[in-house]
Amino acid sequence: MAANIVKKSVSSVFNNGGSDVQSDTDVSNTSILTTVQVAKLERCLFVISHIAMNQLVYIETCARKIQKQKRMKERNDSENQTIVNNGTSTGTQKDNDINAELGFAASEDAALDSLFEKAEKEIISGGSNEKHLIGVCATFLSKLCRNFGLMQKYPELQASAMLALCRMMIIDADFCDANLQLLFTVVESSQSEIVRSNCTIALGDLAVRFPNLLEPWTEMMYARLRDPSVSVRKNAVLVLSHLILNDMMKVKGYINEMAVRLEDDDERISSLAKLFFNELSKKGSNPVYNLLPDILSKLSNQNLTKDSFCNIMQYLITSIKKDRQMEALVEKLCNRFNGVADVRQWEHISYCLSQLAFTEKGMKKLIELFKTYEHALSEDSVMDNFRTILNKGKKFAKPELKSCIEEFEDKLNKFHMERKEQEVTTRNAQIHQQKISSREGFAVATTSEEPDETDGEVIDPSTKMTSLSSDDKSKVRPVRLEDHSGGSSELIESDQSDDEVQFNTRGFSQSRTKKSGIKDNNGNMSRTKNSKKDGNGHISVTNTRSTTQSKR
Repeated sequence: MAANIVKKSVSSVFNNGGSDVQSDTDVSNTSILTTVQVAKLERCLFVISHIAMNQLVYIETCARKIQKQKRMKERNDSENQTIVNNGTSTGTQKDNDINAELGFAASEDAALDSLFEKAEKEIISGGSNEKHLIGVCATFLSKLCRNFGLMQKYPELQASAMLALCRMMIIDADFCDANLQLLFTVVESSQSEIVRSNCTIALGDLAVRFPNLLEPWTEMMYARLRDPSVSVRKNAVLVLSHLILNDMMKVKGYINEMAVRLEDDDERISSLAKLFFNELSKKGSNPVYNLLPDILSKLSNQNLTKDSFCNIMQYLITSIKKDRQMEALVEKLCNRFNGVADVRQWEHISYCLSQLAFTEKGMKKLIELFKTYEHALSEDSVMDNFRTILNKGKKFAKPELKSCIEEFEDKLNKFHMERKEQEVTTRNAQIHQQKISSREGFAVATTSEEPDETDGEVIDPSTKMTSLSSDDKSKVRPVRLEDHSGGSSELIESDQSDDEVQFNTRGFSQSRTKKSGIKDNNGNMSRTKNSKKDGNGHISVTNTRSTTQSKR
């Protein structure tokens, strides 16, 4: 009957032409382009997947009935055993004892399990190399879901196809393993909120049925908690809560994503997350205690507001009730200061410490571990959290411990002020160094911008410095020129030949002339120096001097 229903459904889709969807189907290794109607194809996929799922349910029901009958038979046999008056067992009892020793009962259970697994594989994979009708439809369904262009064009068809695909994956392990990548791709990138929500729910069923296949994809399952859709996040919280609380999924590694939902914008999701952590704290030795340091580390690296972080950690810490766990947390959190240079993490760790219910042992442990967090006491916010801890300790402390707490408080305040002064000194030194560097850079830039002096260059009258030749370091003597038109000039002359001569004038522009030397036929050097004023009021100097080579 099921086969007839499937055949009729498939015939109604592919034999009656429509005008909506064009799909490629492989028949006898030949590609045929077929046009089908979307609505009929959706109904066909639902019918096929529903029949396949009911076949699986029927097989599991039969398996439970057989196992139940087997247990009832064993119980009846034990009740019907008769013991001879002499205290010896009957022949039936001896046979049962022998079968139990040889392990025949266990072999019967293994044979039944193998039979059930084979029956489940028959639904999709088929007996040998041939596939049954539903198996052929499953192959077509997988190819259809991989046609992302067609799925985006028809969102309702994608919803029906993905739901049918998830049902097929629940039935057969091999088919599930082959399409897991496709399922997570769709649940991550699909634009349809309905598709992502349905796939999230299906992931929970797959994790129950094939936990080993889903374990490598645990991170992707937790990622559904960050989905922008409210319905997807809600379903993700429900699914993960069911799996974790029933010990079907490991809680470590990504539980911080569930902790973030405590501050979800949707009130219902926030309530579900609180319920989850409340139930989790009741299991065994309170797993929240073991998970708290890891949650703190992960949340510190996430982009959370300060209020959200404080509310999350406060709720989690309040679920820890045992004094021994509180004392152990003091040591764990203090040790987390080691190797941490981020001020934000200092604030988070110190806040968590301030939320603990300190005991006398916990306070002593905090004082002993001073070296682990002394470098963080320079921050005012960290210091405020430690003051909160000390104020709590003073309320329950005995006189001896109270005096120790007061001494420790003075020590913290003193150390805090010293660290602040060191920071101020370091900051001022850096500012001073920056100023010096900027001045040196400015001086270098100014020097590089000054033009080179050349012969006959006119110098600005405001400049009062005179330059000498770099090759000559001999003595110089000033020569006063007579006043001319109310201006005075000063001539600096070098004794060495080919030196530059400069003079400064007050009221006139300055110029430089180069002394020239002329040798006569006898080898004597003659130099001339004359001074005269041109029509523009400038003074030109000519230096004339005769020397004999032999005298020099």
